[in-house]
Amino acid sequence: MCKRSNIGTLTILLLMISVPLIALITIWFLILRSPETITIEFDQPKIVSEGFRGGTSYIYLMNLDGSGWVRLVEGSMPDASPDGKRIAYVADKEGRCLHLLSFDTMDDICLTSPVPVRNPRWSPEGEKITFTSVYDGIHQVFVINVGTAGDTAHSSYMRKITDERFGAMLPAFSGDGEWVYYNLPFRHRNLMRMRISGRGNPEPVAETRSDWYSHASVHPVDEGIVFSGVRSRRLYYLKEPGGRRETLVSMPVTADPILFPRWIPGSREIIFCAQLERENTPQIYVMDIDEKQPRRITDSAERIRWRSASVIK
Repeated sequence: MCKRSNIGTLTILLLMISVPLIALITIWFLILRSPETITIEFDQPKIVSEGFRGGTSYIYLMNLDGSGWVRLVEGSMPDASPDGKRIAYVADKEGRCLHLLSFDTMDDICLTSPVPVRNPRWSPEGEKITFTSVYDGIHQVFVINVGTAGDTAHSSYMRKITDERFGAMLPAFSGDGEWVYYNLPFRHRNLMRMRISGRGNPEPVAETRSDWYSHASVHPVDEGIVFSGVRSRRLYYLKEPGGRRETLVSMPVTADPILFPRWIPGSREIIFCAQLERENTPQIYVMDIDEKQPRRITDSAERIRWRSASVIK
């Protein structure tokens, strides 16, 4: 009887401890960790970025000076819509599905499952997204209509606009939204552009045999193009397609390439990720292309490997 009594008492004590503990853990998981509880104040410009830490990529939001950063969701390759109300990103856990995250409602919608995508970029009017996906075993450029931020329905209609023999990568819209710029990963690794209708022939933008041009971004007003030289570790600027390239930043060849330069809306500034000060990991920088004086935004002590960044104004 004594042993049974002790066992019963122990069971009751365990229940008394475990039930409240389970309840607290459940509340923490459902409420504190829920994306719907994130409060975002857009009282100043924000940076949307991808940071790699602990073997996983996450989407972060921070102020333009690098302060007040918040981890939003697990994913990669984010790009903010022109009105700043939505983020397009790749959900790595869901087979690289294209997702839309709304800041107004925190709704997170998959648009392309089960089609894997890479490098989504918004059109200037905010109603289309371009990205790359595999077609017949080769990466090609696609465009999808997603509507405006107020729409509740999202189109699943995807149009392939390139037919490159060796593939096409890293697309970006022109400032007028009529063209998509992309790079060829093998054939001399040139920058090209194609009309979003898919009609006509692709046109060369910048050609090289010694470098690998990549990560283009087109200014929304004057159509100036910034892009990365992966092999040379340089950041370039073209005033117009086919023009003479200008070197904005040059880095040691031992550093990581400069990643994803983007124009900051309403300015002559760009934002990009690099190791300009020999940091252990790439950091986020902002630079006026006329002054050519990069300033670091993030703190290398955080040990986050920043991979891309864009600005919401």
